[in-house]
Amino acid sequence: MFCNDASISWTGSLPEHQYLLLASNDEGKSFQKRSILPFDVQNRGYGTICTLGNNELIAYCYNSGDEYHADYVLNHDLGRTWDKPKKAYFSKKTRNPQMISFGNGYLMHGRSRNTEPDAGNLIIYYSQDGIHWDYGCVLAQCEAGYGAYSNSMTVCEPDRKRLYIQSSHAYKENKTDIVAWWIDVK
Repeated sequence: MFCNDASISWTGSLPEHQYLLLASNDEGKSFQKRSILPFDVQNRGYGTICTLGNNELIAYCYNSGDEYHADYVLNHDLGRTWDKPKKAYFSKKTRNPQMISFGNGYLMHGRSRNTEPDAGNLIIYYSQDGIHWDYGCVLAQCEAGYGAYSNSMTVCEPDRKRLYIQSSHAYKENKTDIVAWWIDVK
């Protein structure tokens, strides 16, 4: 959870703006703070977290000052402590990252960038390790205004055979609709 009241900016600007990991020991009835993620929060916003194949956690956040590189941290003890932040490269930039384990790897989708040119496209990337990402491809080209705020979920658990992605899509004078895709494992 990114703690920012957005009274100054939607990105982090004060020391109390922090990324917190909350955990539940009672099947979601209550949550307690497990840790503070060690991101530099200045000009950071959004975020995503995912379990890696070796039961580690990886968390990413958006850096508005460098949209080609998203900050990430790794965890090896169920979210209690975190490695020092590192950066991952995204060739088409990424904003509002959404990461999910799928098939034999990981997918990351999000908006291509915040500023022109090529702002507002929905981009998807693939990685075998959750850190090194492919060149990416455009799922939806921006037509008018900004959109491409996306989310995803797996369907047909526990096999994870299908992935559903949906995204906002601005089509005329910032009027927005929803577009969706199914991705299948071959």
